[in-house]
Amino acid sequence: NEEGFVLLGNLASSYLLLDDFGFRSGLDVQGSGHDLFFEIMFNNLELNISSEEGDSFIQKFISNGFNQNFSLILGYSIEKGFYIDGSTDFNIKFQKNLTLGPIEISDLLIQFSPRPEELSLSFGSNINFDFGPFNSIVKDIGLSTSIAFPEEGGNFGPFDLGFGFKPPTGIGLSIDAEVVKGGGYIELNPDKGEYFGILELTVKETISVKAVGILNTIMPDGSKNFSLFLLITAEFTPIQLGFGFTLNGVGGLIGVNRTMVLEAIREGVKTGAVDNILFPDDPVNNAPQIISDLQNIFPPAEGRYTFGLMGILGWGTPNLIELEMGLILEVPSPVRLAILGVLRVVLPDKDKALLKLQVNFAGTIDFEQKFITFDASLFDSRLLTWTLTGDMAVRIKGGDNSNFVFTVGGFHPSYSPPALSLPSLERLTLSLLTGNNPRLTIQ
Repeated sequence: NEEGFVLLGNLASSYLLLDDFGFRSGLDVQGSGHDLFFEIMFNNLELNISSEEGDSFIQKFISNGFNQNFSLILGYSIEKGFYIDGSTDFNIKFQKNLTLGPIEISDLLIQFSPRPEELSLSFGSNINFDFGPFNSIVKDIGLSTSIAFPEEGGNFGPFDLGFGFKPPTGIGLSIDAEVVKGGGYIELNPDKGEYFGILELTVKETISVKAVGILNTIMPDGSKNFSLFLLITAEFTPIQLGFGFTLNGVGGLIGVNRTMVLEAIREGVKTGAVDNILFPDDPVNNAPQIISDLQNIFPPAEGRYTFGLMGILGWGTPNLIELEMGLILEVPSPVRLAILGVLRVVLPDKDKALLKLQVNFAGTIDFEQKFITFDASLFDSRLLTWTLTGDMAVRIKGGDNSNFVFTVGGFHPSYSPPALSLPSLERLTLSLLTGNNPRLTIQ
């Protein structure tokens, strides 16, 4: 049957479909021991639950239905006894809101996880609390149960039945008061040993404090250790430094058992990840992208430490030029250094901007490799109403195979640049028309 075997239901509504199945048995020899096993394999199962034929109660909970593909193995061995294994977890989400005064319960999530050692089933829900200026949400909190198959029997005949509290996977809090505004969010993933939190608070619209923290308790090689990354910034009413210059913000970062990927920093010039390291905008709402960028640039690495200082300098009142800059150092040997920045120029002023230049840039120094790089890329820039784009790069390589490259907008087509981790460079371009048809540019 090309469509598979329908085990339950029918293809017009809800069904359980089996693509193919098979049997496997054998003798597993490990050292002086051996284990005889037998398995039934159900491959490419498809479970589809449709709400179209259900009554109003069912449709209210399962408005969009449910469909998931998975595989299942039922097995028995002399050593392990009966066991079940699966290729995926079942995640079924029911969208339903229940309001109890200031408390709202929503989105019931049911997760079923078949594993060789046990079967686990959990029920979680999102709970929102709203008390005056405070609003908080607890994500996926509930109950969990598990069934194991111990050799000596369990607390429920041949099974070992467990039942307990399911901790939340995330906690969020926001405050909107006259003096303080802001919020934060904590994501918890004990299975992966990964935890992160983001905080942003504004006090009397004069000081804005932002913090990002990432904690890993399982290293990339699976070993038990910890890796910590912490970023804290503060932006405030500009402080006059003289000659028109102002100090608009300060910050710092620290990484314990964290390395610094210089190639990812260079790529971050074009992707905007550099901006997320220095003084990220709206960190609570942009949390997934910020965490992803930080994890890519500062991944866990045992025995490596990173430290950084950051600041925002401005010129003019109000600021016509603003420079966000950070200096990051990685130790011990090999020692590496990175200088990150975002330059913003608006002339003659922000209300009537004839020229708007915004540039991400990053310089890196690898003392062991005797390699210096500098990359810069224009973003969201324009002259009058015309869009400005373009890149530049510098490479300085010391040692036996020394080399030097400086380019603004790329290379002549007949020139083959040296292999010095150069990115794809866009020419300095002024787009006189929007869109690509018709297209008129100056390069």
